[in-house]
Amino acid sequence: MTKNDFKLAWRKLLKNKGFTLLNIIGLTLGFTGFILSYQYINRETSYDKWNPHYKDIYQIGLEAEGAFTDETSPSLAPLLKQNLPDIVYAGRKIVYNYGSYPLFGEKTVLIKNAALIDSSAARIFQIENATGPLYKNKDQKDATMVKSHIAEQLFKKEDLNFDNPHSIPALSLQIGMKETIYGTIKKQGLSMIDYDLLFIREPQDLFANNNPFLYQTYIQVRPGTDITKLTNRINALYQKEIAPKDKIRSSSYAKGRIYLDPLSNLHLRPKTGSNTAYIITWIIGILSVLILLLASANFANMIMAQADQRIKELALKKILGSSRWAIVRQLVLEVFILTFSAAILSFVALALTGNILQKWFNDDLKGYILRSETIVQLAIAVLLTTVLSAIYPAIVLSGFKSVNLLKGGLTSILKKGTFRNALLTFQISMAILFISGMLVIRAQLNYMQQADKGFEPAQVVNFKGVGMYYDNKIDGSYQQLKRR
Repeated sequence: MTKNDFKLAWRKLLKNKGFTLLNIIGLTLGFTGFILSYQYINRETSYDKWNPHYKDIYQIGLEAEGAFTDETSPSLAPLLKQNLPDIVYAGRKIVYNYGSYPLFGEKTVLIKNAALIDSSAARIFQIENATGPLYKNKDQKDATMVKSHIAEQLFKKEDLNFDNPHSIPALSLQIGMKETIYGTIKKQGLSMIDYDLLFIREPQDLFANNNPFLYQTYIQVRPGTDITKLTNRINALYQKEIAPKDKIRSSSYAKGRIYLDPLSNLHLRPKTGSNTAYIITWIIGILSVLILLLASANFANMIMAQADQRIKELALKKILGSSRWAIVRQLVLEVFILTFSAAILSFVALALTGNILQKWFNDDLKGYILRSETIVQLAIAVLLTTVLSAIYPAIVLSGFKSVNLLKGGLTSILKKGTFRNALLTFQISMAILFISGMLVIRAQLNYMQQADKGFEPAQVVNFKGVGMYYDNKIDGSYQQLKRR
């Protein structure tokens, strides 16, 4: 029976090629917007989910009088590891905030984002060397690495296997400082630890009261750990061992309290930062659903607009013994075929052209479209769109008596349909809303581009890596830079 229903539905759609094509185009656009939206949402919510200990990792911060900071004493991490058995690893990170970090190899490379982490943080975030073990011998103290595309610029091709570490000048050729590179960073999924240059070494003078640096502290706890109790124990240790120190004692955080921020929150809604990215993902998700609702409403209205053309067909089916359920089933199947076809077209089109979106999203979203979660989301969207588009026309068109259908048609009755009028109102309202939003955004972009900035961008000169030209003298100058 299902096979016959499918054949009938398919023949009906082929018979009305214009109607079928128009609906497929509308639904394809709707599914394209939906897939793109959820590709972005899936990307933003995927940070560190590949880490097997994702749910057991927390960032430690301080809260005082409603203010939050993720900067903590460098002595906090080893103190916690020594005293709290529920903590598997306690690691630290500090970002290099002094501009570009020049490295001088086969080419001069200005590293724009660099950070220092200790070995425990490397274990927490699954940082690995793509060319071998992170620590290749027991005497190795550091494990500094760069990303592969940086290594390709710094070293010869035959040196990229890093059988031995490579020492190259850093910061300034005049100073004579060198940096030893031990390998390339193994490519992982999206992570909060994502830097072109990673210094992996243990911070010095951890327990010195005059240590000038503050670190971000991360912990990995044992599965099933009571986080509330652990937080209280960390607070007690902090107040006893760290708060009395000179650097902390003079700050408002001396009386602050420790909080634990789950790794799942750090990218979209950290306590120390903005939750704008989190709000944006919600807005995009809502807009994608609205786009599908508009496509569904448009589809339902187009089916109802063709109702008069199907009156005799439906009446004859009822007279010949077809049940109401059989008619509903055929109409729903027709809608499903169109919806499924549109979804497949959208999926294939984006799979073939997804990488062109890289310049807008700063990432190749093509990699996310082939994931199982995208397939599941699209399947759910197809089913919901089918139900929303088909349920109203199917109930209305299958509910009339055969005699009434043969006598006068549905035109006069459909014009009085409250629900259909509501669908039209919804479509028009959403269309006005989208058009108004686009006009407002365009006006704002034009204002940002044309408004007076207070300076002339063409007259601003930005020197990158100016330290490279320092002559390493007490009364030194940047004359070499001027000559260049």
